[in-house]
Amino acid sequence: MTKAIFSDLDPEFVKEIEHVKQPGKGSYISTKSLAGIIIVLLLAITSTIETQFANSMATQNFTAFTFAVWYGRNFTILLYPLYCLCGLITGKSIESMWSQDSLVLKEKDNYKKGFIKKVLPITVIYNASYYFYYYALEISPASDCAAVMSVNIVLIYVLSIYWLNEPFLVLRMLAVVMAIAGVLFFAYSYGLHGSSMLGIFYSLCVAILTAVYRVYLKVVLPDATIGQASLLLSVASVIIIATTWPFIIWTNVTGLEIIEWETMPWKFLNITSIFSLLVSALIFFGTAITIPIFVAIGMLLGIPGNALVDLLYREIALDSFKFAGIFLIFFSFIILLIPIEKARHFSRWILPCGYKNNGL
Repeated sequence: MTKAIFSDLDPEFVKEIEHVKQPGKGSYISTKSLAGIIIVLLLAITSTIETQFANSMATQNFTAFTFAVWYGRNFTILLYPLYCLCGLITGKSIESMWSQDSLVLKEKDNYKKGFIKKVLPITVIYNASYYFYYYALEISPASDCAAVMSVNIVLIYVLSIYWLNEPFLVLRMLAVVMAIAGVLFFAYSYGLHGSSMLGIFYSLCVAILTAVYRVYLKVVLPDATIGQASLLLSVASVIIIATTWPFIIWTNVTGLEIIEWETMPWKFLNITSIFSLLVSALIFFGTAITIPIFVAIGMLLGIPGNALVDLLYREIALDSFKFAGIFLIFFSFIILLIPIEKARHFSRWILPCGYKNNGL
């Protein structure tokens, strides 16, 4: 399992162990699945903690979310320097790390082309998704936002088929449908609050933007290392910090958001920013190492995770709808762990006519 985590440091090694043979068995376990398990579990934990502290921050009458997004990117800048520090401790040189990692900023050995094709699109879409997310939460309840944004897993799967040439498998589509059904059970349990069309529109924008940037990230980082993913996220954060601060001043001057330094909930803001860093890093690492749909399921697992935390610490009861939602989301994750050859076999069994017609 340790090799599955760090094998991305050597792309050739990844290719050699793309499938790991199990002793005494005829089946294969995908390296992507092994890495996906770790990424999904860590994403579920970190996104749950981030949401809980963000919720506590909001209860302190904090509404300066534009500032919160900008402030959080100051933490994600540290990702690549921390990676380099770990590399120096293990005996690597700055020159050797940069020579390999800087490839992510280039397109055909050209930084300008790399910036236009890779860095700029990911930075814009990544930051825009955060803004739409906070604005959606200001207008609509979190449960309604989650229900609308859950469609991003369908978009991710469709875009993966189109951009990444992922095979269309009935079994995986079934997992996608089950995951969305699980989120809808949670939304129904919390109550359908009749969100405004603007709130639904913002939530749908989040779903589209997150799906596009996660799949496009895999397009530009097909065989990325942890160092390359770290560098790309740090560079994107630098651009966001350098270019979006006028927007903070504008929202404060116009009264759209009020920054009150005397009552600023620094404790919750700092902890939320730290876990935002971890969530962003896991999304970038997970997309680079495994497949985007694993990352999407990891984020959805944060929904039942938050429900369990609410039960334990906020004394918000779990009803039958929440239990059904937890079961559906977890079971969809289990389905996605089925190796691709077995998934293809089950898909042929579920829909034999369609696969015969398409020669699959």
